[in-house]
Amino acid sequence: MHKGILLGLVIGAVFTAVLLKALDGRGGTGGTRDGTAGAPTAADTEAADLKARLDRQRGENETLRKAIADAEAALAAARPPAGTDPESVRKEKAWSDIAARLAKVFKDPAAMSEADRKSMESVYLELITIMGAVARRTGLTMEDVMYSPEGMPALLAAVLEASETPLTAEQRVQMERLLQESGAEWKAFQEGREAWTGLEQRLRLMEMGTGYRDQVGAFLTPEQAKLAQGISSVGMIGSSMGGGQGYSTGTRAEVTEDLTNKWIRNLKLDASHAPVVKPIVEEFIRDYQEAQRALTSPQPGVDLDWTAIQHKQLEAQIAAQRKLDATLGLTAEQRTALRNWKTVYGIWISEGRSTPQGED
Repeated sequence: MHKGILLGLVIGAVFTAVLLKALDGRGGTGGTRDGTAGAPTAADTEAADLKARLDRQRGENETLRKAIADAEAALAAARPPAGTDPESVRKEKAWSDIAARLAKVFKDPAAMSEADRKSMESVYLELITIMGAVARRTGLTMEDVMYSPEGMPALLAAVLEASETPLTAEQRVQMERLLQESGAEWKAFQEGREAWTGLEQRLRLMEMGTGYRDQVGAFLTPEQAKLAQGISSVGMIGSSMGGGQGYSTGTRAEVTEDLTNKWIRNLKLDASHAPVVKPIVEEFIRDYQEAQRALTSPQPGVDLDWTAIQHKQLEAQIAAQRKLDATLGLTAEQRTALRNWKTVYGIWISEGRSTPQGED
């Protein structure tokens, strides 16, 4: 179980970094890619960009696999010895232990060096350790920890305090008020979560995290707000831990077939459902790509809001979930599988041939 959680975490975090690296390389036009004269067609340029992204992602996959072993070791190290008070162990590793390094990196993400990127790998492993300790002490899932008051709200407060522009006395009062309010909101979520499907719960958690970030941003300075925006991307890690993170890459036809098969398998359907599932998958892909447009067609001078993109993509999958429920004649077992469905799917369409890859 831990390996599955860690795989979702590491892939989710680095997949985001891979996309950022790919976008960093999009700047500049004029001439062909090898520097010779002549203008490539828009289709050629887009195909080349997509292929480059896929190549970079595949290159990272081997690193991810190797990182899993280190992540498992970090998680094992967080497990308290028999007879040890979990609370005392948690205090040995806290958000303050990684806050200064996060503040340094996210002060200016665009200026992140290769050394900074490598340092972030170590920080992510320590973050897993801290989350694991909180999860054991509170009984929460790893996903829930990041969205609970002891997760992103506490981490953001710690990073701001460790930054070059720490909170003022007045800001600390406002931060404490928000922490208390987030605690009440979290309690209400816990009490009412059974009314939502697994995917709807993940969306609600995301909304809570975004709402907290925006409320904090209202009383921060521009420098602090920029830092908070960067730290909020760390919160995306939580969304990789609830029910897994699925990926599929390839041509549109390949991804459609891949997702159709995965959804049929994961929802305990059978091949006879394919004619109904496939059109819903196709619509999901269109909606997902629309939300992804900020990545494929970035606007100059406009910062990417990763949380907003993820929000729209998750809404697209929830819409598909509801269509499946309304369209298919489900058995009790199948309806339960659909209700408990929590795997969130990421896709990337390329125009060239590329066999779909990724976890279910």
